[in-house]
Parts: sequence; structure tokens; C-alpha cells
Amino acid sequence: MHYIIGESFEVPAVVRGKTDTRTLELNRLSRQFTTAGTYSVFYIRKLYKKDKIQYTFINEDTGERHTVDFDTTSEADMLIAKLKGESLPDYEDYYASISS
Repeated sequence: MHYIIGESFEVPAVVRGKTDTRTLELNRLSRQFTTAGTYSVFYIRKLYKKDKIQYTFINEDTGERHTVDFDTTSEADMLIAKLKGESLPDYEDYYASISS
């Protein structure tokens, strides 16, 4: 888990008429949220009955809460990283290097 409670990120408004890859990807990711704005990770919990990880995000502009169920925390990290325009560190390489 790379991103923790309190991490903020921007969800842009969907842009119509553009065909570049970055805009198309941001449009796809933004559709998972009800409105554009600044969101932060508010709560993370394991859903045992569904075998999912549920993230609750809060829109810092409106106070609206939005929940998304992920298969793994890595999936949630990828969503946030893409919205932030960041790349995630390779933890497997890091842990392999310190354990050898």
C-alpha cells in the first residue's frame, strides 16, 4: 500500500473531443467519481464477505464521500498514481535488494 489516508489527488472533469492517450486515460479514471475536484483518501477497509478492499474518498470541495471497491490495494494505488501523474516504486525490487 503506497497511498494512505490523507493522500490528496485531483479528479479532472471529463474532457470531450480530445483523442490523446493521457486525456482518454484521465477521462476513463474520472468516470469512477461522481464529480471533479480534489479528493483525499478518507477510509480504507477490508470487505471480507466480498474479498475486496473498499476505499472511501472525500471530495475536499463538497464534502461528498465516494466509495470504490478494489480487488487489491495495488489496484487502488494504480488509480491514484495515474490521477496524480506519478509512477509507483517497484517494491519487489527494493525488498529483493535489501534481503540479499
